[in-house]
Amino acid sequence: MGGGRGVSCDTTDTTLPPPLAMHEYPLSMVDHLGFRQFVSGLNPDFETISRSTLRIEILKMFDNGKSTLKKSIEVNQGKVAITIDLLTASNQKRGYTTMSAHFVDDDWILQNHTLRYYCNIFMFIYVYLYTYLVYAINLIMFDN
Repeated sequence: MGGGRGVSCDTTDTTLPPPLAMHEYPLSMVDHLGFRQFVSGLNPDFETISRSTLRIEILKMFDNGKSTLKKSIEVNQGKVAITIDLLTASNQKRGYTTMSAHFVDDDWILQNHTLRYYCNIFMFIYVYLYTYLVYAINLIMFDN
């Protein structure tokens, strides 16, 4: 069996939020009896974090990712392309609008990051407004 390795609360605070956020599981999952029994079966010493702690840790992950993206765009030597995509869900009558940044980093790896995500009824209006906004930004900032 295992080597008797203990799990500290600090470790669980940082290892549990990423997979839950990645798969978009509800925060209440940590309160589910089945989840707690499963975790206890894996390691009886494991202390599951609370829903509020999970929320705080996910927001920290978001803030860290946001600041990392800002820094990588600031130090980027090339241009940044901003695109707007219009998406529709096949099982819903909703539209989604996303604004993304695309650039090649110093290691020549294409980076794609979503800057904004909207779900709204008036998505077509936003698409046209953002298209003109991006066009204006490109004229002002990037054209010689």
